[in-house]
Amino acid sequence: MVRFDVNAGDITAAIQDAGLIFNSNGLTITNSGFKIRTGNDSDGYINIFYIDDNTGLLYMNGSGVFRGTIYAENGEFTGTVNANSGTIGGFAIGPHSIISDNLELYSTYSEGGTTNESIIKVKNIEIGAGAEVKGCIKIGNLELLNPEENNGNVLTLVNNNTNYFTLTDNGNIIGNNWSIRDTANGVVADFGKIIARDGEFSGTVYATDGSFSGSITSSVINASVINAASFITEKTHAMGGTFIFKPTF
Repeated sequence: MVRFDVNAGDITAAIQDAGLIFNSNGLTITNSGFKIRTGNDSDGYINIFYIDDNTGLLYMNGSGVFRGTIYAENGEFTGTVNANSGTIGGFAIGPHSIISDNLELYSTYSEGGTTNESIIKVKNIEIGAGAEVKGCIKIGNLELLNPEENNGNVLTLVNNNTNYFTLTDNGNIIGNNWSIRDTANGVVADFGKIIARDGEFSGTVYATDGSFSGSITSSVINASVINAASFITEKTHAMGGTFIFKPTF
């Protein structure tokens, strides 16, 4: 049964139990689904905006533009979401960043006229077991390196493009104009010159100048000048120059 009524208040069209009512309150559909289609009889029709009869969900095929704010209790996106501003999960969204009180993530970061590819700013960080570092981690002038990508270097200290200290993955320490210091007693080792309260050498000691305040025990000493309070030897040594020996008591 088909019915079509026009009166002063509304226009009603009905087919069996389904009805379409148009009045000052808008368009109302009763006892039927909702579909907006495009196409024609010969090529077929495509539903571009409709309510699925089985799921009851509203679908839109194609892109849409919403001018204003969309409010929803929940949302699920399987494609791409683009945003240059706003908030998400306590993070403020920027054109190249998401920022919270304790964490800042930048896809592109500029500071002091220098642009970096990406950067993370965080007050505290914890790296779990098995985490892998690509490249290096910088702490001031100190760099913690991945030896597989840095010629076997594990730790370096670089300042003004000068490498002062390098630790390698085979246990070697390479230094450039640096020293080891004891905070209580001052310099322990200053490379280029070694100063120590005590030491043991299993090989040969070479020196052009120097002094020892204690006793010397060694199988071989090559030096142009030797000044010592006492000299102990258990082997025969051949040395050139003048020697002065004092007895030990």
